[in-house]
Amino acid sequence: FQTVDPIYLSGFANISPDGNEIVFLKDERSPKENYSANDYLIVIKDLVSKKERIIGKGTSPKWSPTSNQIVFGRADGYIGNWTSYLWVIKSDGSGLRKLKSSIHLSASLINLSSDGKYVMGSDLGGQNLHIVDVIKDDATVIRVSRFGQAPNNTRMEYSQASWSPDGKTIMAEVIIIKQVTDETIGRELFLISVDGTKIEKIEIPGSNNEFPVWLNGSELLFRNSQQGNVWNKTIVRSAVK
Repeated sequence: FQTVDPIYLSGFANISPDGNEIVFLKDERSPKENYSANDYLIVIKDLVSKKERIIGKGTSPKWSPTSNQIVFGRADGYIGNWTSYLWVIKSDGSGLRKLKSSIHLSASLINLSSDGKYVMGSDLGGQNLHIVDVIKDDATVIRVSRFGQAPNNTRMEYSQASWSPDGKTIMAEVIIIKQVTDETIGRELFLISVDGTKIEKIEIPGSNNEFPVWLNGSELLFRNSQQGNVWNKTIVRSAVK
């Protein structure tokens, strides 16, 4: 078969807070063109009128949970020497702003707080967790070493992090990796305050507890592979505010 004027879609749609619009990426380049994530078109589609509008270029756009603001990724530099940043823009294409404090964050791996005030993500290598204030454009950086000393011949990395439903607490999963084989040999969970000043370990009986998610503001749901992949829940203390 033959394709004429190909349009390549990239990424998944992210829905607006009011449910009336979606934002997604569209790639209209020829497959032979040089690749750059900066060339993706950021498109908003009205789900009622079906009309589309292009508001800029970038990657991994995400709608702020409480406003018409969209967070996405772009990179400064040139092919082979990129420096990634997060950017914010309003859904009408105005107010474009680079978050300078978000250096080295990948937009595909970030999470926004429920109030839309903060963006969180780990940098390449999983050694630092960044909590970026979207309004003030400053960041709290929490090194994984704050969670303890890795045993000999191992290293610690952030595996995942997520906001509590009220946006006041962060749950971070830290994994311990064997240096030689890159095998994950341990997992630990922590609660972190938004300003990074308070860190509390989540004590869960047993081992091999994986894929933790918030069930509500005071409970976590997780899978225990030693129990035949049974999903369990545990209550977390609210000492971290």
